[in-house]
Amino acid sequence: MNVNFIIPIRHPNSVDNKRDQYNFLRDLFASISNQSSRSFRCFVVCNREQIPPDIPLNFTRVDVDMPHFDYRSTVSSTGQIHNYIRLDKGKRVAAAFDLLDHSESVMVVDDDDLLSNRLVDFVSSEKFDGIWTIDRGYGWQTGSGSAYLINQFHRICGSSLILPAFRYKYSNKEYLDIAEAYRELGSHRIIVNENAHGGLPIRRVPFRASIYRRGHINSEETKNLVTQAKRLQVSDYLAPAMRLKNRLLSRLKERFSKKPSIIFEHRVMEWRRVSISRLQDEFFG
Repeated sequence: MNVNFIIPIRHPNSVDNKRDQYNFLRDLFASISNQSSRSFRCFVVCNREQIPPDIPLNFTRVDVDMPHFDYRSTVSSTGQIHNYIRLDKGKRVAAAFDLLDHSESVMVVDDDDLLSNRLVDFVSSEKFDGIWTIDRGYGWQTGSGSAYLINQFHRICGSSLILPAFRYKYSNKEYLDIAEAYRELGSHRIIVNENAHGGLPIRRVPFRASIYRRGHINSEETKNLVTQAKRLQVSDYLAPAMRLKNRLLSRLKERFSKKPSIIFEHRVMEWRRVSISRLQDEFFG
């Protein structure tokens, strides 16, 4: 089964450092082009006026005309920010979805991450029409000489799910809530959460197959921290304690549940590190 990669590139006015975005895309294009199996296609979705790095010959550029919306100065909560991001990303993914054979597999790849060159070969050789999760990967900050190990990778990084296109609500043209279908396309968590206790079968890719690039100025993770810091009030100092309490309660609930979720089986991060030079050939091309 072919794997279709979809790269939804953020609007050029929504990133603070366009040079970084360009360089990260160049790295990602090389990473995907380096797959050991050629059983893949790649769709690069971007605004018509955007100038990305040279698109490799076996990639397809998909132009969209989507306006920039400065949501961070307009919406008032982190939940609303995430909702807008999912909707915007989902509409970009949908533009490529319309070009797919919906019997084939799809992986949405964020525009700053990297993939193992073994991924397509593994997935295309397996006869499985459920959800593949990359639940183990790496975290890396550009310029660092080492990457650290991340478990529960599919909980924090968008470049972590592979499944047949027909499994998405967007493939069902009779599905009435188009906004919800867009949000599902734009979120790596919705499908996993909906199927963690039954539903679609879920399997793990048996190796660390993705690098989550973190800590740069264009990342939504970094922007969220900055936004939260600006809004911090005295009462908010209690928030870390409340988050810890809620996290512990969630883990206790999962441990004693009759149907334990795959979500809570490992620690999220490990202190063990690996030299980035050891990952060069597999992830960077």
